[in-house]
Amino acid sequence: RRQRQMCIRDRSEGRLDPIMEEQNFYGTKDLMEAALDKLPQELKDLKQSVLIDVTEEGLRIQLIDQDKLPLFMVTSPDLTEHGITLLRFIAQYGGRLPNPVSVTGHTDGDTERAIAWKLSIERAATARRQLQKSGITPRRFENLIGKAYSQPLVPDDPAHPGNRRVVIVFIRQAIDKMTGGCLLYTSDAADDL
Repeated sequence: RRQRQMCIRDRSEGRLDPIMEEQNFYGTKDLMEAALDKLPQELKDLKQSVLIDVTEEGLRIQLIDQDKLPLFMVTSPDLTEHGITLLRFIAQYGGRLPNPVSVTGHTDGDTERAIAWKLSIERAATARRQLQKSGITPRRFENLIGKAYSQPLVPDDPAHPGNRRVVIVFIRQAIDKMTGGCLLYTSDAADDL
């Protein structure tokens, strides 16, 4: 058996260099965290509702519920003022990135199974609409996902408020210059190619 390699090229135009993209993600993360640190005392609780990190998928921003500061009205896709403020904040900083956007809604384990899936996708859709109103163009939205209670942030406590969240990801688009945009696959079977 011989091993062969096949090169599949991504022919998308306008993609960023991976190093530049990584710098953009970390720069945006730093700017957002600095802005949250400078909030006036009466808005300091907003910071506790935002988790920002850079992952393999891209720049991930999680907006999480707190006991006294929910993002949405109870068992509703309607945003609270807190949720609107946070999504405007995300659009203000994330809107500067050229990357496509994914929005995922999550519920907690206390949400009735019959409505959890529908509610999570409706909340993702509501968050997308607010991001769009706040300046992110419609063509940038690539995914709208409802996860219900299937991926809790706090698995040991299904009812934890932090499990109710919206995750916004600015998706990586860079091409790796080491491979010239090729994804290399190895096959043992000669007839696979």
